[in-house]
Amino acid sequence: MKRIISLLLIILILPALFACNNTEQQTDTEDTTTMGEPFGTDEVTLDPGTETDPVTETETTADTTADTELLPEILMTYTIYDPALSGTDYKGELTLYKDGKYKAEISSKESSTGFQVVTNYTERGDYEKDETVGEVILAPLYLTLEIGPGLDSDSKKTYLSAVETAYSWGSISKAAYDIIKEAANGAYFTDKADDFKSAQAYKSTLACGGNKAVLDDEEQTAYFLISGIAPSDEEYYIAENGFMLALYDDGTCRMYHDSFKEGGFGPCLINESYEGTYEQNKNTVSCTITKNTVKYAFMSEDSEKEYKDYYKEQYDSGEIGTVYYNYYMSLISEDGHVEDDMSDRYLITVEPHTHTAVIKESPETEM
Repeated sequence: MKRIISLLLIILILPALFACNNTEQQTDTEDTTTMGEPFGTDEVTLDPGTETDPVTETETTADTTADTELLPEILMTYTIYDPALSGTDYKGELTLYKDGKYKAEISSKESSTGFQVVTNYTERGDYEKDETVGEVILAPLYLTLEIGPGLDSDSKKTYLSAVETAYSWGSISKAAYDIIKEAANGAYFTDKADDFKSAQAYKSTLACGGNKAVLDDEEQTAYFLISGIAPSDEEYYIAENGFMLALYDDGTCRMYHDSFKEGGFGPCLINESYEGTYEQNKNTVSCTITKNTVKYAFMSEDSEKEYKDYYKEQYDSGEIGTVYYNYYMSLISEDGHVEDDMSDRYLITVEPHTHTAVIKESPETEM
């Protein structure tokens, strides 16, 4: 179990380096703060003989009106809870305006490259509130991403090298690779929200398409929901490794994950499951995993035959021993490969609004 989850985390950490930052664009309506004192409102008595300049009065009135129109009235400001960034150093704010517009900002820090990289992400657009369920749905129009502002040339070169490695490993897409490079060399701005979010250049829930949030007005927090997942009442999604955590009424727990792999033997569905017992104190869960099951299911009989023939040949030639051969064969058996002599402890925090979870302690962190 340690080996499999560790590998998953390594692959997921690389794209997590690619934080974002943003700069405001001219096409975006800027929030305006009036500098200095406002126009005077004191009553003034003019000398009847004093002439006034009508042009000056008209211009002043127009300027005052324009300034007023540039100041959107805030309906509410929320702190952002982003499940994909939980457990990392980040902060975010969602501002809803009374005219139906919104602004969302997230800033995060990542030190996995040996130095700190700041990523800032901003989006603006329209929103709708569903008062019956206490949710807001965002329709982004403009997005801005900036990565590593203030990095020196050597640090930026190291960072971009890590990005290139992640791309070569297939951890990020070509679209994400191009966006990240541009964002790290200045700023990336787009009005094509769907294209940006589908690229997943920044691991934030909001930046990857999660445009719905549960609003808690008492806590003044917007809890963003991860798009594409639907946990049941007893389930919580672990964003950092893609596993689902299930907590059952009988005190048992299960962490499981299904993935699809295009390997050398053809398309294959991989199912991983970790079972055990748990204790819960409010939002803190302690799971003790005692059983691990891994199972491969090839999409065609030819692929499975090729898999069997390959490892049989490796075994017959002495390249692998009996233990390894039996392991590879058990992966494609009806029950899969089972380890039931484990005792791995996981300390996990669950978040009820989003039905997500964050691993705080694991066998890997204790090593």
